[in-house]
Amino acid sequence: MSSVQINDDLLERAAAVAGARGQSVHAFVADAVRHAISSATSPTLDRLNYGRRNDLPVVSVPSDTPPIDPAEVRRAIEEAD
Repeated sequence: MSSVQINDDLLERAAAVAGARGQSVHAFVADAVRHAISSATSPTLDRLNYGRRNDLPVVSVPSDTPPIDPAEVRRAIEEAD
């Protein structure tokens, strides 16, 4: 195990969220770092192109990206609530 220095304001916020989730600060920060690393190193993110069309934000994806199923989106939203 190693030590990491973290700004006081971030530590306070991490402690608040960890407490609300019933986690230790250590567990919450470890999970947050794992998530950030996973998201940052995802091969899909490297293939996305962000931009705007008709003043709306858009994400251009590779041609082999499967279409988004509206039913899956609804299910994911319901599960998140």
